[in-house]
Amino acid sequence: MPSGSRPRRAAPVGEQDAQATVTNMSIAIEVAVFIPVRAALVRIENESRMFVDRLERQLGRDRKRLKDYYSALLRGDGKRSGRRGSEDAVQRKATVTAVQLELRGKLAELDERYAYRLELTPLALVRIDCPSLAVRCRVLRRSAARMYTVYWNPFNKELEPLRCSRCCLSTFSVAFSDEKVAALCASCHA
Repeated sequence: MPSGSRPRRAAPVGEQDAQATVTNMSIAIEVAVFIPVRAALVRIENESRMFVDRLERQLGRDRKRLKDYYSALLRGDGKRSGRRGSEDAVQRKATVTAVQLELRGKLAELDERYAYRLELTPLALVRIDCPSLAVRCRVLRRSAARMYTVYWNPFNKELEPLRCSRCCLSTFSVAFSDEKVAALCASCHA
């Protein structure tokens, strides 16, 4: 033992087991919350796509109207100054700057008005204990192999879908990667 260092008290075996169990439980809870939240966000994003597209089209139309309006103001101001001949170049430049600043402010205000944010907060985590059948499957892909467990859901009376390793969505149509034999959904495999 190096000089000046104190010996560490070894934790009793039961305490180490309890710490390992708590660590494993917290990881399991984190995974149990992450996967459904991720799946819900993707589902909400897909289901709200038409609404978001409509908002973006409307925003594009409003931005175009504003730009057309302010460019018409600048063109109209140039025509008036050409007829009058009394407005000097400094005044014209100040007017152009003011119109451009006003346009930038209006565009920023428009972007703020059309801004949206998707926020999802899990309210509860429910654990249901029920007897189910777990089937261990060994998947061979070229020179790699990996074990997967597929579960029978007694409520639905069907197999549970596997989770895609990239997007975390559940899928019945599973493909496997060559190197790690990772489960992939059809869109991630393509």
